[in-house]
Amino acid sequence: MGVTTRIFFGIATVLSLAPSAHAQTQEPAVQSWLKDHQTALGLTPADVAQWSVTSASSDKNGTRYVYIQQHVNGLPVQGAVANFAVRHGRVVTFGNRLIKDVAAHAPCATPGLRAADALKQAAKQLGPTATTVRVTKTIDATTFELTPSGIASGPIRAQLVYEPVVGEGLKLAWKLAIRSNTTVHWWVVVVDATTGRII
Repeated sequence: MGVTTRIFFGIATVLSLAPSAHAQTQEPAVQSWLKDHQTALGLTPADVAQWSVTSASSDKNGTRYVYIQQHVNGLPVQGAVANFAVRHGRVVTFGNRLIKDVAAHAPCATPGLRAADALKQAAKQLGPTATTVRVTKTIDATTFELTPSGIASGPIRAQLVYEPVVGEGLKLAWKLAIRSNTTVHWWVVVVDATTGRII
């Protein structure tokens, strides 16, 4: 799909992993623009119907900068993003990395592995031994906090997502945000929610 997969090491901060599913209602200019231009962009109605705002800001001239992430089956699609500059209620610039006909490429949204099991599998592949892995907090139906499990300095965030994999399409995956207990770094590790392999 042309999107490079990755594991990030050494991230100093982690952005919110669960933006509001209703955030798009705050950006009517973006929704209207996407609907009006979906055909020209080669996108389906479903492609432009599910998205969330990941960040938004305004400059001193009143231009609003909006960044969105595409969703399918209610889950975020990693790397499937777009950005807009909105002035006087109209989109004036646009950048696009949305995936065309994303629903046709998305597997079932039911994971074969629980979040805790995904963390255990990731730990095996990364080296450290995970101990006493359990859910300590349910943030929403697809986002959880797990115990530090002997490998993190605080709770580990687990979010169910779709991850584009070159040559393989979309994979249902657990995105794990782990703050190392031996360094100052964050690890963001994406684990296949069916096989347990690190993507």
